[in-house]
Amino acid sequence: MKLVEIIKPSVEVSMENKDIFLGSIIKHNSIDCNKEDCKYYKYCVPSKLVVKNKERVKVLKKVKRIKKCPIGKHLTIVKLEKKDN
Repeated sequence: MKLVEIIKPSVEVSMENKDIFLGSIIKHNSIDCNKEDCKYYKYCVPSKLVVKNKERVKVLKKVKRIKKCPIGKHLTIVKLEKKDN
């Protein structure tokens, strides 16, 4: 037998600044955006394979603040870890 450590992959998505509390476990809220030409669109509307809307996640780290959001939101890209329900 071998002792192994299971490491859950982290994902990067955008979140509204008011929802970011490092270390907290929350339900992820996808950003309602239709600006597919925005370079941050993939973070605001991630694939359901990355993270689902209302899925429980743990906020691990702030990665980058999004400046000049085309729909006027105050957003930051964060690193999340999915939590078991």
